[in-house]
Order: sequence, then structure tokens, then C-alpha cells
Amino acid sequence: MNKFSVNGYYGRVGGFTCCIMLPEKWQPGMQVRVEWEIDPSPYSKEIPRFNDPNFDNWMKKHEANYRQYSAIVEVPEYGDSCGLQVHFFACNQVKVTATCMGIEHPDHPFKALINQQENQSCPQ
Repeated sequence: MNKFSVNGYYGRVGGFTCCIMLPEKWQPGMQVRVEWEIDPSPYSKEIPRFNDPNFDNWMKKHEANYRQYSAIVEVPEYGDSCGLQVHFFACNQVKVTATCMGIEHPDHPFKALINQQENQSCPQ
């Protein structure tokens, strides 16, 4: 993943982003717009050196293959909020939670999904 945003605020690798405002109390129907960009070939073996005259052209061709996705995601009910966690799953599925639990906590709402193996074939 190259980057992602929630309601226009950009995140970093690791799933954290700044400044997503959540109401103190959850409200039915709450949603956020998540956008993300994937590099389908992040470990290309033919990357020219940065100072190589061909680097800029190679990079433009490489970036042309980036894929952009977006989804409107329901915000599940929360009590105390410690910020919005964004989780990306196989087949370009994304979920959010406002839990205060870290991902290693046994009661984290997405613990079972995170521990699943990535499915190699996704519906088209």
C-alpha cells in the first residue's frame, strides 16, 4: 500500500492517520470514505539507481500501474473512542473501528479477520 486517506485526511503505513474527528457519541448510520493506493509490483527487481538517467522514465511507467480504490465504510458502534483504526483485508476489503484495543488484544473486533490467510482468488 502506498497511501490511504479517511475523509480526505492521509494516513501512513501502520494504519494511523491524524485528525479524524469522531463525535463523542456514536450515531447510527455513521460512515467514512476510505481511499487507498496500491502498488501491484512493490518489489520490482529492475529498478534503476536513483541517479540513473532512466530512473524518471522508469518511475513514471511504474506509477502508471498504481491502482486506486475507495469505499464508504460503516463506523461500528463505539463507547469510548481512542481514534479511528483502519484495517485493510484481502480482496480490497476495508473496515474501521474506534476501539481502544490494540490489534494484539484478544478481544479486538477484527482479530479473527486479521489472523485469516489471504485468499488468492477474489471475486471480480
